[in-house]
Amino acid sequence: MKNSKFIRNSIIWNQLISICEEQANVLLKVAFGALVREAGDISAGIFNNKGKMLAQAVTGTPGHVNTMAEAVPKFLKKIASDKLRKGDALITNDPWIGAGHIFDFVVVSPIFFRNKIIGYFASTCHVIDVGGIGWSAEGKSFFEEGTLIPISFLRKKKLINENLLNIITSNSRVPNEARGDVLSLMSCNDAGICRLIDLLLENSLNDLSEISSFIFSQSRSSMKKIISKLKKGIYRNNTQLDGYDTPINLEAELEITKKGIFINLGKSSKSTLRGINCPINYSVAYASYGVKAAIAPEIPNNSETLSFIKVKAPPGLIVSAIKPSPVTARHVVGQALPDLVLGCLH
Repeated sequence: MKNSKFIRNSIIWNQLISICEEQANVLLKVAFGALVREAGDISAGIFNNKGKMLAQAVTGTPGHVNTMAEAVPKFLKKIASDKLRKGDALITNDPWIGAGHIFDFVVVSPIFFRNKIIGYFASTCHVIDVGGIGWSAEGKSFFEEGTLIPISFLRKKKLINENLLNIITSNSRVPNEARGDVLSLMSCNDAGICRLIDLLLENSLNDLSEISSFIFSQSRSSMKKIISKLKKGIYRNNTQLDGYDTPINLEAELEITKKGIFINLGKSSKSTLRGINCPINYSVAYASYGVKAAIAPEIPNNSETLSFIKVKAPPGLIVSAIKPSPVTARHVVGQALPDLVLGCLH
């Protein structure tokens, strides 16, 4: 009986990953921008009713997936679940909530099943143009980089917020494409919800609580087993990038303990007036990716696996920029962080 339950839950877990992959494929097919359709600059995932990521699509980038894992709880902190209704969809492109720069929009949709919220689908993509200086590192603050949309309702009770869409399109050089990209995020979440409800009915499930506990339990035990085999201690690495006016120093101190892996980026360079700064959420995403890719690539990514990797830096560094630092080209620094932490592990 115990083995059959384990097998059943394992199958459902894999089905959730497949649903997220379908969700991502819908986004790739219906989006307008080439960065989405051709480059797959997206993420898609399912979250439990607490806002913790259960599964993600294989399609996507670490800077989108891992930031989205942290973004959904921030949505729910701003707009409580009891304020949400069937058909609602929330949106933001705040770099310090989402994926680190103002082009990346995150849409979160509640999953209602039998008149209650059992979880959320979320998706992220790079919207083709949101005004401002464009995709350039020349802005001196993020206010120059485009139109900021705070956490808002993109759709309320199945009624699209056209006023919000008008703000986005009115500030875009390619309004039709920008509108299409934003709506594609909502559409792919809707597709995920439909597929999930089919899965729940097929397996006679009322919610995601059992599978959520199973996923996190298996992920936790797997990560503990892997970390237990690593040599405990503190490891350091640094690297230098050319930068603009002066070189940029990135430095990491990585500590492996029985409880997890802790990365301190506190000795890295201070933030700059050029738009290559990273909000801390983006730095966390890529530093965590470097560690997980090295030690646990076979374990599916979710909130529990990511919880074993902690990244910190004091505010005001190039890896932990604060508003209103410019951040459009944050990938220049952020995507160097996996190599930085791999050097520590080496």
